Amino acid sequence: MTELSPTKASELATDIYAIQSERTAERFFKKDIFLTKTGNKLKAEVGSRLINTRDSFGACVHGAGQYKDDVFLIFRGSTTANYCADWVSNARIGLEIGETGNPVHIGFNHIFKSMLPQIKEFFQSNSNSKPRTVHCIGHSLGGAIATLAADWVAHFHKSIETKVYTFGAPRPATHLFARKHTNTLSKNNIYRVYHESDPVPMIPVFPFCHSPFLAIGHFIHTKPMVWPWDHKMGAYIKSVNAKGKSWLKLAPNGVHEPTEKQMQQWLESNIQVQPSSTKAWQWISSALFYVLRKIVGFSLAKLQGLFIGAVTLADNIAAILKKGLDMDDGNNTGGPTAGATVSSHPISFWIRRLMVKITDMLGWGIQASANSLSQSFMKRALKELIDLSTLEASKAVRGLAT
Repeated sequence: MTELSPTKASELATDIYAIQSERTAERFFKKDIFLTKTGNKLKAEVGSRLINTRDSFGACVHGAGQYKDDVFLIFRGSTTANYCADWVSNARIGLEIGETGNPVHIGFNHIFKSMLPQIKEFFQSNSNSKPRTVHCIGHSLGGAIATLAADWVAHFHKSIETKVYTFGAPRPATHLFARKHTNTLSKNNIYRVYHESDPVPMIPVFPFCHSPFLAIGHFIHTKPMVWPWDHKMGAYIKSVNAKGKSWLKLAPNGVHEPTEKQMQQWLESNIQVQPSSTKAWQWISSALFYVLRKIVGFSLAKLQGLFIGAVTLADNIAAILKKGLDMDDGNNTGGPTAGATVSSHPISFWIRRLMVKITDMLGWGIQASANSLSQSFMKRALKELIDLSTLEASKAVRGLAT
């Protein structure tokens, strides 16, 4: 069993962008780490019904040298080609059931499914020489696709060791997916690298989640504010090389999911939240998870099942929040924390405090009361929150600072 070093993984995540050009793709496949010098290019369908195109998106390659019994599945990140069709896929924020039976991001899953027949063909054509390890690698959007690919390989090829390496990847699926994905691969085979200041790993907000479940990945401290340029692979390569050339030296660091007490203290506080703060986005996403679970209960499957369908994410969350307001009789502290809370506030209090934080993030300056929280108001606030987070990430992908 051979893992890729942080340096080698980051180089492959960078060089796969060359796959879009025939000339540079040929040079990419001639790397000493690869056995075949031609490789199998993967074409993906990206965009939507209005902007839809097939583009070179990744590669399936057999390894050479110390990786001679391995296979590489490598995926590029978003580009601005084809009228920014990649970003149209990124912005298709919703849930559907993925190939392994768990809720995943609609846009990311559409791209992965369009390449899946080619990936299956690659494995079937080499059925006589089963690989020892499959390495799934990607940056940005490619990291989300690599996660879905690794989950598919681990689920349908259980005898093969599967590893996934991502850099600055967005959240590809739900908590339910992340938990099962982590159990299937084991957290030691999931190498998620992200900069503190990179906005892309912060999106989409709840109900989306990163793997490994209940772990923070390889966190690289950069600056406590959103900085689009830290999303570039050049910045990741610089950070990885500065930290050292082993995963041990890039040991997990950072802040774990807040405790219930910490979450309640943050919601009750008058601390202002700004979209330029990376920690603010982390707190907002955690707060959404916390409040919705108070309404629905412990079950991740039950909670995340509510988000699957044609209705928008903002519609679904607003409907659950409205349900929480309606069920509140003034004594209900609700959900998973009932009978063991550090505060006896009813559910409506936490919904109100959540909306105060969200409207503060949006710069609306509105102090929410239970009477003012109509479902349409909450839907509008949630939609603008999702749009704002997507805008911050798109600036990073497009290399913009405005």
